[in-house]
Amino acid sequence: MFNVEIRKFALSHRESGTAVILFFLYAICYAYQITNFSISIDDEELVFSSSSQFVELGRWMHPLIRETFWPQVVTPFGPYLIFGVCICLGYVYLLKSFGLKKIELFHLAAFSGFILFPVWFAQLEFAGNVIPLGIGVLAISLATTLTLDAIEHPSGRIAALSSSALLVAIATGCYQSAILIFPVLVIGVAVYKDLILEDRISVFLRSILILIAVLLLSVAIYLVMARLVMLGYGIGPSKYGLSFVDPHAILTRPMAVMNAVVGDLQGMYFSWWKDYGAAPYVFSWVVIGGFAVLLISTARSSSR
Repeated sequence: MFNVEIRKFALSHRESGTAVILFFLYAICYAYQITNFSISIDDEELVFSSSSQFVELGRWMHPLIRETFWPQVVTPFGPYLIFGVCICLGYVYLLKSFGLKKIELFHLAAFSGFILFPVWFAQLEFAGNVIPLGIGVLAISLATTLTLDAIEHPSGRIAALSSSALLVAIATGCYQSAILIFPVLVIGVAVYKDLILEDRISVFLRSILILIAVLLLSVAIYLVMARLVMLGYGIGPSKYGLSFVDPHAILTRPMAVMNAVVGDLQGMYFSWWKDYGAAPYVFSWVVIGGFAVLLISTARSSSR
């Protein structure tokens, strides 16, 4: 059953060529990281840590990575190359999800913008994140491909959605925030293919329900795997790890949680930049301008 899902990931010669082009772009954008080797104090500690590092945070994929194909993550060149391969392949699968057969200049520019997003540079400063983040992005891209295929083709839906949930759980085990990428991609592609192109609201609503089901199953798989790996290493969750999700607070004080989220978003985009002089005003207008460009381009696409 799952062999059928694996065959869906096969790339054509054109798609493989696209991945090679994307990797060259990645190598140019990350030339400094690939050709230089500098480590932080955290990296120095990671060198002498056991493979069970990060298990207490719920990132159960980290020890599996270190005990299988990359025992020492604090090494030059290699981790960034693996990250590049993963993120390039993930982008190709996203193009497939959108139904794009031919790559154009816009897609290359979009890829460059994607890999140059500041969050990657912040995360990749720590060597322990490089390989897991690459695997996480690739897993999310594959899960998006399977989920959208299940939405459009009812046959084999259970196998596709189960595989999707497993991939999302793997990505979450690499880095918890990776799970947030999944609904953004699925909803984005569903909007593009169903609402904008074909105006099929019922299909879009079904997509949302399927997305919720996959997310719930993936969270269950993630929690089970995190617990099993913790038991295997004899480690319990840390307070910091437990702080990522507080179901009790969400259920008992939902409005307080929402106010805190809105407050953090407001601070992130409009307030916390005040220490940098003119940066908050520039950054705010960039965000507003980006939303305006998105709305205008969406309106033009829907009118075609």
